[in-house]
Amino acid sequence: DWSSDVCSSDLFETEEARDRLGRETLAITQEQLLDFMTAKNCGGPCESCGHENWTIPDVDGAPSLLTMSTVRGDEESNWFFWMACNQCGNTRFNSAGHVWYYLKHKDDAHE
Repeated sequence: DWSSDVCSSDLFETEEARDRLGRETLAITQEQLLDFMTAKNCGGPCESCGHENWTIPDVDGAPSLLTMSTVRGDEESNWFFWMACNQCGNTRFNSAGHVWYYLKHKDDAHE
């Protein structure tokens, strides 16, 4: 399962690799995020109200990223792209690691 690879500590064999992954994730554009969301069918109707219009917040034109810490490690955090339903405010999160992995490997022969 490719999703387990995204979360695996193997991606971070060195501090340099972790820094590179962070820089590459921060460089993801709105267009790339929309490409991921289309390919993975992430833009369906809102689970709360059924509305189909979503907003992906941006900061200076780049999709906004949220971080959430984990209670399992002081230095561990997870990054998420997010979107909000324009009707009711329901919020969806997409793992930034999954988006990064998709973009990195979308042109591989097995995808």
